[in-house]
Amino acid sequence: MEHTVPTIDQKDYAGKRVIVRADLDVKFDERNEVKDDARLQELLPTLNYLLEKGAQKVTLIGHMGRPDGEPNSTFSLAPLEQYFKTHYTPDVAFLPHRPMSTFHETYDEFSRIQARLVILENLRFYKEEENNGQNLGEELSYFGDAYVNDAFASSHREHASIVGLPKIMKSKNPDSVAAGTHLAQEIQMLSKVRESQQHPVIFLISGLKEDKLTFLPQFKTMADQILIAGRLPDFMPEDQGDPQLVVARLNPDKEDITVHSIEQFEQIISSARTIFVSGPMGKFEEPGHRLGTQRIFEAVAKASALKIAGGGDTTSAITMLKLTESFDWISTGGGASLEFIAKGSLPGIDILR
Repeated sequence: MEHTVPTIDQKDYAGKRVIVRADLDVKFDERNEVKDDARLQELLPTLNYLLEKGAQKVTLIGHMGRPDGEPNSTFSLAPLEQYFKTHYTPDVAFLPHRPMSTFHETYDEFSRIQARLVILENLRFYKEEENNGQNLGEELSYFGDAYVNDAFASSHREHASIVGLPKIMKSKNPDSVAAGTHLAQEIQMLSKVRESQQHPVIFLISGLKEDKLTFLPQFKTMADQILIAGRLPDFMPEDQGDPQLVVARLNPDKEDITVHSIEQFEQIISSARTIFVSGPMGKFEEPGHRLGTQRIFEAVAKASALKIAGGGDTTSAITMLKLTESFDWISTGGGASLEFIAKGSLPGIDILR
């Protein structure tokens, strides 16, 4: 399936203006410096490729947080200008927000900028981004001759910059859209979980978000067993009676799983050949509630299996426990990785095909 997605190495970008939808949703500290730049680092191979292949100008578009369609300095992408100047190239400029009614002024300023890398302000300052308003897609389309999606973590959302803009770009030139390097890698690696021939296949679905359980019917078609922990056991029937599902018992404070459940999970994981992890076992940030996450993630790390994980909290726990090198792939998307494995595609990927 991944072979049907056009990728940047199949395109010619010489002299072209390229719009890159990126995962720019990072956290800043009190000095406006990026706390964790993993998502930004994943973007660099795509930027390198486009600029090395002679792109005239690359415009980064994306979002941060949930500003509810209104400008909000708390969620500004402006600090990213200094980040890219420090860590990538001094040849970068930032374009501030303007109301939709005066968006043409943003384009006029863009046309005068000599920098080869340009960052647009948070697209969620426009309500049209999350509503997939065609007018925002139309306005953004003037910034480029080509569109690249490298924002896997946002590609499950039918937003203007994810589906509306590439649809408009394709209507002008069917050959103008492609997947960036990281998005293509996500598709390739997560497809290995969907199509794994290495059994037993174990899914570890955990964390806080109840909506993860909506994917259980699809996961059951791929996994030999699904281990459920975090707060999710609270949303399961007491005696669900499905041998494919192994539901952890929680400690009285519900911030971790019991030692018995830890041992049960460790035994199942030890014989796995393919493991997908989404979510920590409990409130791992606190030493008193870390035991479940630590022992289970260490068991995954030791297993002789293809090991793939996804999601922000999952990644934070793996990093804290210094287990990053033990995983074959750590996805930048939480909800996106779950939905891709369940369905085999995402709206942001479908529109590229």
